[in-house]
Amino acid sequence: MFKNFNANPKGKKVADCSIRAISTAIGESWQDVYRDMFEHSIKECTVFNDKKFIKKYITNVLGLEMQKQPRFTNGKKLTVSDFATWYNSGTYIVTISNHLTVVQDGTILDTWNCENKCVGNYWRV
Repeated sequence: MFKNFNANPKGKKVADCSIRAISTAIGESWQDVYRDMFEHSIKECTVFNDKKFIKKYITNVLGLEMQKQPRFTNGKKLTVSDFATWYNSGTYIVTISNHLTVVQDGTILDTWNCENKCVGNYWRV
């Protein structure tokens, strides 16, 4: 269910989860996504790793519709592992606490195993 994957071209772990997740999900290079996010953040007069900016970037610039936090019928929150099981077809950018990850065809693609973290909002690519 989890596959260690780092889109950073030098394999660095440098608090770049939004860049890694977006580039992995949309199939663009890490450098191109970084550059585009940076340029849009300059226009918005904010930093590109701000949570509100990232959500706005994914929704308005990439054109993906943000989906509400999925829950079980009893109201319990899904973990990333649960999400990967339920949404096992397609590519998703998933928010968890202070982090973005990618679930692609039921596999979590990230630099660390976040499968036990609770899912927030998400976007289907």
